[in-house]
Amino acid sequence: MDNKHYFIYVTIIATLAIFFLQFSYIRNLYLNYNEGIIAQTKKAEKIAIDDELHIRRVLRGRNNPQRSHHSVFKPVSEMSKVEIDSLKRRPNGKDTINIDAARATGIGDNVDDLMTQLFQDLYYEKNMPINIQVLDSIFNHNLVESIPHSFTLYNKDTIEIGCADLLGKKRANYIYPLQPIGLKQLQYLQLQIRIEMSTFIKHQMWTLSLSACILFITLICLLYQFYIIRKSFRILANKEKTINGIIHDLKTPLSSVYMALSYINETEKNSEYKDLISTCELNIKKLSGQIESILITSKKGFKELVLKKENVDLHRMLLDIKKDMDILYQYKPHSIILKNNDIFLIHVDPVFMGNVFRNLLDNALKYSEDNVVVEIEYSKSIDNICISVKDNGWGISKANQKKMFTQFFRVADKKTGIKGYGLGLMQAKQIILKHGGNIIVKSDEGKGCEFIINLPVRSL
Repeated sequence: MDNKHYFIYVTIIATLAIFFLQFSYIRNLYLNYNEGIIAQTKKAEKIAIDDELHIRRVLRGRNNPQRSHHSVFKPVSEMSKVEIDSLKRRPNGKDTINIDAARATGIGDNVDDLMTQLFQDLYYEKNMPINIQVLDSIFNHNLVESIPHSFTLYNKDTIEIGCADLLGKKRANYIYPLQPIGLKQLQYLQLQIRIEMSTFIKHQMWTLSLSACILFITLICLLYQFYIIRKSFRILANKEKTINGIIHDLKTPLSSVYMALSYINETEKNSEYKDLISTCELNIKKLSGQIESILITSKKGFKELVLKKENVDLHRMLLDIKKDMDILYQYKPHSIILKNNDIFLIHVDPVFMGNVFRNLLDNALKYSEDNVVVEIEYSKSIDNICISVKDNGWGISKANQKKMFTQFFRVADKKTGIKGYGLGLMQAKQIILKHGGNIIVKSDEGKGCEFIINLPVRSL
C-alpha cells in the first residue's frame, strides 16, 4: 500500500472512530436519561395511587365518621392457637392473601402494597372507585418536570372505562404494563409517557455542546494533519525525484571514466601503475553499484527494474568477483573459497546478480576479523538452484536478522565504526525477488553467517 494512501485511510478511520465514539456516548446519555425518566414516573405513579386512595378514605371518613377500619398484622409465630385454628376454619381463599402469587401478577411486593390493594377493593365495592382525574392531578404535582402522558382505566375485561390524556396528538414512546387495582383485579390502570428528545437536549445542552466542540476540534486537527502529511509527501517526492535524477546522471561520467581506465590499463606496461588503475576500476565499479542500489531503493525504482537475462556461467562470474574482492581487500588477510569448479549456467541478469554477490562478499569481509574464510557453494535440483555464501565472521543476532533486509537498517556497532548506508542487503533481496527467487539467512552471533539464495530453474 502506498504510504500516502495509508495515511489517508488512517485519517478516515480515525475520523469515523471519533464519530462512532461520540455517537455511542450521546446514545448512552440518552438511554440513561430515559431510564431516569421511567424511574421517576414509576415512583410518581405509585405515590399518586396511594395519595388518591388516601383522599377517598378521608372523604369516606367525613361522610361516615362513626365507621372506621382497623387492621392488625401479626406474624404466625406470635399468633395464639385459637387465632391459627380460626384461620384454618375459614374457606380456602376467603380473606387470605398469597404474597408470592400477588408478586407474580404485579399486585404488590410487600404487605403495605397488599393492604393498599385490599382497600382499593373495599372502596370499589362501596361505590367509591379510583378517580382517574384526581390521580392524574396528583401525578403531575409529583413530577419534577412536566412529561406528556396519559392514564387509562380498564375494567376486569380490559375495556377502557376512563382516561386522563395529556398526550394529545403525540404518540407515547414508552408504555407501562397494566397495573392491577385491587386484589380482585376488577380494574387495571395503564400509564403511557412520551420522552421528548427536545427535553433531553435541553438538559444536556452543555454536555452536548462540549462534545460537539471536542469533535469539531479533533476533526480539524485530523484534517490539518492530513494536509501536512500530503504536503510533506509532495516535498519528499520532489526531493526524491531530484536526487534520483542527479544520481542517475552520475552513471554516464562514471562509465566514461571506467572505459578510459580500462583502455589505459591495457596499454600500460608498468605493473605498479596497472595495479593502481585496477584498484581505481574496482572503486568505480563499487560506486556504480552503490548508485544502482540508491536507484533501486525507491519502490518506483524496484517496480520499473528491467532485467536483461542471459545465460551466465556462475563459476566464471564468482571468479571475477573474487578477484575484485581480493584486490579491494588486499590489506586484510582473508580467504574466498569456491567449492565448485565446474561450469554452471544460470539464466539471470549478470549486472544485477553480480551486484548481489558483491554485496554479500563485501559484507562478509567487512564485518569480520582478519583471516576470515568465505565459502561459496552452489547446487541444482529439478526446479531449484541453491547458492550458499558462508563465512566465519561476527555473525548476526536473532533480533537483527528480522530487520536486516529492511531499507536503511544497519546493525549498531560502536566499536568498529564501519560505515554504510543499509542498502546492500535490501537491494540484494529485491533483485532476487525480481528473478523469482528468495534469500534467507542463518546465523548465530559470534559464529558467522550463511546466506542461502534460491532461484528457479529456467530453460537455458
